[in-house]
Amino acid sequence: MARRLEGQKFITCYNNGVSAIANELVLDHSWRCSRIVRRLTEGKLNIAILDNMLTGALRNSRGPIFTFASWERVADSPWFAGDAALYEALLGHIEHEGGVISQSPFFYVPFSNGLELGLHDIAAQVSELAWVTSDWQFSQTFGITVGELRREAAKR
Repeated sequence: MARRLEGQKFITCYNNGVSAIANELVLDHSWRCSRIVRRLTEGKLNIAILDNMLTGALRNSRGPIFTFASWERVADSPWFAGDAALYEALLGHIEHEGGVISQSPFFYVPFSNGLELGLHDIAAQVSELAWVTSDWQFSQTFGITVGELRREAAKR
């Protein structure tokens, strides 16, 4: 019997206390967003062009990026998929089910720079909160619900 995630590839990254994981198709999308941000910070984009590029990049996203942080941070921030313990359980589940995990130094990590808190401006906050994931996306991506994953981890 084949394992649920056999042969699927997942990419991880860590930034400012936030761990992120997504399937490999998201890497291309993340790279495009990083280029947009870099061009903005270099002063090569105006706001109208930036808005158009980010809207297009988000619309063409190939999947969600799931984020995890310390339980203290997650308790105050409902946009995270879970805490560090759930992240570790997820990594174990992926490997147990035949998935492959690799790390990328160039992966965009949502919620790791405070944009979602409105510290910069409302446009940045709205753009960042577009990365919030759902329980349905979690189960579709990893073949298990958050509740099932917690129960599976408790058995180990």
